[in-house]
Amino acid sequence: MSSSSRSLPRRHRRLPLVVHQVLDYLVGVILVSVSLHVGHGGLLVGAGAALIVVGLVSRGPLGALRLVPPRAHAAADLLVAAGLALGPLAPALRPDLTGIVTAEVAAAAVLRVWSLTRYRPRPQAPAGAVPLDAPAGAVPLDAPAGAVPLDAPAGAVPLDAPAGAV
Repeated sequence: MSSSSRSLPRRHRRLPLVVHQVLDYLVGVILVSVSLHVGHGGLLVGAGAALIVVGLVSRGPLGALRLVPPRAHAAADLLVAAGLALGPLAPALRPDLTGIVTAEVAAAAVLRVWSLTRYRPRPQAPAGAVPLDAPAGAVPLDAPAGAVPLDAPAGAVPLDAPAGAV
């Protein structure tokens, strides 16, 4: 398996879950809308409804019931994408040509959003942490006004002290 066919490492997943959910709702509504204009659009209705329902029951920021954890949401998205991609192969599910193209494009879009989504929030820096690339004399990120640099000698004056203060 080549490296391009694997999912991106977590550090490259830049899409927050809230954006993922918005896109799920949008693709779901588009699929249901297109199904009204194509012959045999049941596959599109089912996939669109599945995306909307999964979004509504997910624990993400836009979930209404918040029952499904983000990893299960990710698994459901993969199942919907597989159904959209493979559904036209089954004669009973096969829509007309416009429906097939819509299903394949939607499957690719769902997979791409899935591969770019960060399903867990970024970890927050612990209290008193200084960034690794901070210059010497840096103060912690959450330091109050008047804080002294971490590597300052005992009795040092705060960085923002008025001139002449000792």
